[in-house]
Amino acid sequence: MKKLVLAPAVALAFTGLVAAPVAAAETPSTQSDSALTKAEQAKKVKADKLAKEKKLAEEKAEQEKKDKAEKEAAEAEAAKKAAEEEEAAKKAKDKKSGAAEDSAKKPTSPADDDNKPDPKPKDNGGDDEATDEVEKLNASVNTASSISAENLAERGLDVTIANLEKGDEIRVNGDGLSAESTTAASGTATLTLRADKPAEDIDEGVKSLSIQVTRTTQPSEAQTQSLNETVEVTPFAADPDPEIALSETEISESDFNKDGITVAGTGFTLNGDVKINVGAGNSFFQDETVTADENGEIEVPITAPDGGLAPGPYTVTVTDVTSDAETKQSFTVTEDSVVPIDASLTVDPEEITAEDLSNKDKGVTVT
Repeated sequence: MKKLVLAPAVALAFTGLVAAPVAAAETPSTQSDSALTKAEQAKKVKADKLAKEKKLAEEKAEQEKKDKAEKEAAEAEAAKKAAEEEEAAKKAKDKKSGAAEDSAKKPTSPADDDNKPDPKPKDNGGDDEATDEVEKLNASVNTASSISAENLAERGLDVTIANLEKGDEIRVNGDGLSAESTTAASGTATLTLRADKPAEDIDEGVKSLSIQVTRTTQPSEAQTQSLNETVEVTPFAADPDPEIALSETEISESDFNKDGITVAGTGFTLNGDVKINVGAGNSFFQDETVTADENGEIEVPITAPDGGLAPGPYTVTVTDVTSDAETKQSFTVTEDSVVPIDASLTVDPEEITAEDLSNKDKGVTVT
C-alpha cells in the first residue's frame, strides 16, 4: 500500500493551527469639519452677544423713558386740576366779596335805619379781621399699578398726591413700605415709598397703601382725608447663572445609539427659553429650544440621530436666551469592544492513503 504525501500547502491546512483572530474594522470618525475658523466663530459669538446687550440696554432705556413720561404727565394733570380748582375758589371768593360791597353801597332811608336792629358783634376770638373760608379736602392719589422687587429696592415707589393746598401735611405707608411725611408746597406733592429689606427678600403680591392728608383750618381745628391705593410687587429675579451636568461623560457607541444621555441644568431665567445644541464643531445633530420651569431648571434627553452616532468627542452647549449666558459640557462616544475569535482546527486522520482519501466512506474529517 502506498502512502499519500500531501503537498506542503495542503499539509499546512490540516495541521490543526489556530486561526488568526478577526480584527474589527476601524470605524471612521464622523466629526464634521468646522464651517468657520475658530477666529470667525469667536468673532460671530462676540458680535451676537454685543447685539443682545445693546438690544437689552435700548429696551431698558425705552421703558425708563416711558415711565418718566407717564409720571410727568400725571404730575402735570394733577397740577392743572389743582390750579383750576384754586382759580374756581378764587372766583367764588371774589364774587362773594363783590356782593358784600354792593350791599354796603346800597342807600338806606332814615326810616330804615330807625327800624333796623343793631347788629350783633362778631365773635372772632378777639381778632377783628374775618378769616377766609377754607376749602374742603378733596385730594387724589396717583401711582404705578405694579413694580418689580428690584426697582422697589433700588428706586422706590413714587406716590403723587394732587388737589392739595400749600401747607397740607401728607403721610403714606403700607405693608412694609414707608416714606417720610411731607408738607405740600403747591397743589401736588410726591413721596417715595421704600422697602425695609433687599430685593430678594421682598414678598411678591398686592400691597395696600394708606395715604393721609391733613389740612389745618384753625389752630385747634383740622380736616383729615384718608385715601387707599394698591400696588402689585412682581417677584425678584436673580441674574441667571446657568450650570449643567450630563448623566454620562463617556458611553459606548451601541449604548448611546440605544439609550442616549440626559443633560440637567439649573440657574436659568425662570420660565425662560433655553437653547440646546449638541454636536461636534459647528455641526449639530440636536438643536432645540426648551422652557425652564418656575425654578429655572431643565432636564433634556440627548438622543442619537437617524443612522446612529459614530465614536468621537461631542459637546453639549446650553444658552439662556434671555440673558445670553452660556455653559458647555463634553462627552465621548467610544467604539464597541471587539471579542477575539478563539478558533481551532482538527484533522482526522492526519495521514491517509490516496485510496482511502478517494473512498467516500473514509476520507478525512476536519473539525
